Amino acid sequence: MDYNIYELIIKPKSSFITNLESDIIWGHIMWMMKYIEGEPKFKEILDEFNNGNPPFIVSNGFYTGYLPFYNNSTLNREDTDKLSEYIEGKSKLNTITALKEMKKVKEVSIDIFSQLREGKKSRDIIEECFKGERCPKCFDKQSKLLCEHGKKCKVFNNNKFDDDSSICKYNDKKGINITETKNSINRITDTTIDLDN
Repeated sequence: MDYNIYELIIKPKSSFITNLESDIIWGHIMWMMKYIEGEPKFKEILDEFNNGNPPFIVSNGFYTGYLPFYNNSTLNREDTDKLSEYIEGKSKLNTITALKEMKKVKEVSIDIFSQLREGKKSRDIIEECFKGERCPKCFDKQSKLLCEHGKKCKVFNNNKFDDDSSICKYNDKKGINITETKNSINRITDTTIDLDN
């Protein structure tokens, strides 16, 4: 079966508890179909899925302009030793710490995703970070970010800059990535407590 590709862009008014995984999106679509089209249409579509002929396929939700980073090559001990050569003082501890920090990168720009899909090894992208050519927080080219830190990035120095006045210019374009609680429910009084004051 041939499928059309649609992109649905949402602008949430509040946060999500979980990531927008495909099964959650699929479930919402199916429930809306049941409410709008009725039970018979819902069962008809559900039967198509159960018979192995899905009328549509849903992917996970992604931030606009980003796709998942997938590690298509692994680092061995020799690779790690080579990466240590790029770090001032050749510190293996700083190398391992930096690699752990880079492992937190879950989404990359479509450009980087395309490079990986076309055969570029994730190992090479990581090495370019150690050389100071890419940002270790998002894997974008340093020139694109206008960052002057390069190999002096705090990621390579136990998450500390050489001098306290340095600021990371990396700006997370994906928007909110922290949870901030503004109020809490008091279960005893069944009221909310304002945490700002």
